[in-house]
Amino acid sequence: MVSSWRNKYRMLARNSIDKTPMYGPDIDISEYIPKEDVGDIDIESIGNILERVGIDVKERNRAASYYQIESSVLRTVALQPGIEIMSLEEALDRYGQDLEEY
Repeated sequence: MVSSWRNKYRMLARNSIDKTPMYGPDIDISEYIPKEDVGDIDIESIGNILERVGIDVKERNRAASYYQIESSVLRTVALQPGIEIMSLEEALDRYGQDLEEY
């Protein structure tokens, strides 16, 4: 069952949050936890920002696009047949244990 092995990895991740790392500095991850849901942000409303960092918001010359802010997926689009673009959560729900090795 998909949820059993997914839950195993979620539990391992949760248990490791407060562990002191073996190598490198201890990082306070609370700084990286999303503070709020970004909701329904329109890609066009942030288009200028995306273009300034080199992203073609008109999606020319590409096979697919995936836009995400914090933990919210804003847009996924496959522009070529046979390509699937989705969040990891959606991929796990759809393809389950086939993805466990990845």
